Amino acid sequence: MKPYQKGLLLFYAGTIIIGSIINEIDPPLTVFANKRNPINAYFAKKGWAWTGTTLLLYMPLATYLAALSAVPLSTNAPPIRINTAQAVRNSLLRLLSATLYWMFMTQWFVGHSVFDRILLSSGSCTLESILHPKDCLTGGGIWTGFDISGHCFLLVHMSLILYEELRTQRFIQREPSPTSSSPLPAAPLFRVLESLLSMTIVFLLILWWVMLLATSVYFHSWQEKFSGLAVGAFYWILVYAELGPRWGRKYMPDAVKWLRTTSET
Repeated sequence: MKPYQKGLLLFYAGTIIIGSIINEIDPPLTVFANKRNPINAYFAKKGWAWTGTTLLLYMPLATYLAALSAVPLSTNAPPIRINTAQAVRNSLLRLLSATLYWMFMTQWFVGHSVFDRILLSSGSCTLESILHPKDCLTGGGIWTGFDISGHCFLLVHMSLILYEELRTQRFIQREPSPTSSSPLPAAPLFRVLESLLSMTIVFLLILWWVMLLATSVYFHSWQEKFSGLAVGAFYWILVYAELGPRWGRKYMPDAVKWLRTTSET
């Protein structure tokens, strides 16, 4: 794990710790105390739609522009045989795998999602003959199972991936090379769109952090919040910090450093 990745993990863990401490002391009464507030209802609960759509537009475009920028090969790593089309395809595969992980954890996994399976198997309803948490709540009962914080999971999962993919910006040439009279590659419209999408990602990163802090202050036990953090960070650690850089480098965002056209040897 790289230093900046350790810093990210500590930052989000620290956010949950601070929020949990405030929760234990005396949480202030704000709009975020109501889970039906507009920001939660229209942004956080639909978080993967906002994040996924933004990344679906940004990842292939940023990868394409980085490839056109002709960044020199890194001298510290062996070249990986990959071309621009493969790099764009691999960016979409990263998004697909992140989406499947979110879906399996919170939506569906051969029936109930992983989170629902944990909730079902770890508790019961205070009302007799009710076997599902939603039916229990509808009937006025309380489900006593372990409820992993879906908000903490989703907000951490989205934020870590957004940050990693935004780092593709490092490989996009912003100014013409002083040693070349050639204009910048790619249409200006593509560059404007990439800049707008980058700003959208920054906005989402700030918004998801605010919502993570709010969730930590007002909802769930600290065990449920840190479980959400752990599951949210697990995919990122596996793909972006450990296995990906070691055994799947051509699938990583910085694979553009090693771009080779198919005609090169």
